[in-house]
Amino acid sequence: MLLILVLFIILSGCSLNGDESNVENSQADYVKYNSHLYLKAIEMIVQDPTQLSKIDTVNEASRIPENTPIYKINGYSDSNIIAVKDDNNLLEKGMKVYSYSVYLKKDLDVQSEKLNFSEQKIESIDVYKEGKFLRTLKGEQGKDFIALINDAKGSKHIDINNAEKYSIFYKFNSPIILKYDVLQDNNEYVLANNDLLLPLEVGDYLK
Repeated sequence: MLLILVLFIILSGCSLNGDESNVENSQADYVKYNSHLYLKAIEMIVQDPTQLSKIDTVNEASRIPENTPIYKINGYSDSNIIAVKDDNNLLEKGMKVYSYSVYLKKDLDVQSEKLNFSEQKIESIDVYKEGKFLRTLKGEQGKDFIALINDAKGSKHIDINNAEKYSIFYKFNSPIILKYDVLQDNNEYVLANNDLLLPLEVGDYLK
């Protein structure tokens, strides 16, 4: 299933073995909050600021500037998961979508924080091309699109610098949204984070 696949991608970006000093000396994207390390969940974002409450500011991080606000996400414990305003999320060729990056406490059990999105119903799917909104998929259209993504087979690497980029937003009954990217080169489409080759019919939804 795609959501299981996406969840694996998310967590693979958040799992590092060893003590905290290993994380701080690595290339990991982390924020330190309440003396604990939180690692960026690669494909998780929050778009709705009304679902956030400011609880602190960044004092130490690998990439996020000092004094950037840290937020609690509605429905989730800040002991395990936080959101941080991330201007890098707004730099996708003019995509006018407010976006907050999600950081998970190192070694978090995702089942304990309702983060197993494979068990949740997708309410809608928003599609952007190079930062420009294309359409929202719902109902049978959304199901058909998910079925095509789930049918990814084989692999192919596409250079992001020579490809058209589509951003796909999976929306649930949750403040947290799953975002992933599809790259197109000629008539081939791949999931950007793992180079999985998608069926050609995916292109019908990306026009």
